[in-house]
Amino acid sequence: MKNCGAFAASPGDVTQLRAAAGRGDAQAQYDLAAAFACGRGVRADAAQAAQWFRKAAEQGDTSAQNNLGIVYAQGRGVAPDRERAQQWFARAAEKGADEAARNLASLRDGKRTVSGPDAPLRDVRI
Repeated sequence: MKNCGAFAASPGDVTQLRAAAGRGDAQAQYDLAAAFACGRGVRADAAQAAQWFRKAAEQGDTSAQNNLGIVYAQGRGVAPDRERAQQWFARAAEKGADEAARNLASLRDGKRTVSGPDAPLRDVRI
């Protein structure tokens, strides 16, 4: 997992990502979420980031599922919702995502924090 410092996108990249994401490409949806989360190539917008993480997560992308859990746990662009956070962490953990399993355990143990950098991101391709 990498933070925003490792992510770069230009407005042209974002235009291509929007087109691919709109066609249902889960990787593009994830990368577009990362662009909005980091404010790279677009103005930072936590609500848009959450929306695109959700679209990728619904297609089974485990990194997006973990990040959507973080979004709900921290209330980034959505109302904080520990139950939804746990659901998304559980989905990713069931598929072997170790960080999601740790985040799920943290929430179930009553901890208020989950692991992840300021903008939860994995490697992105543009």
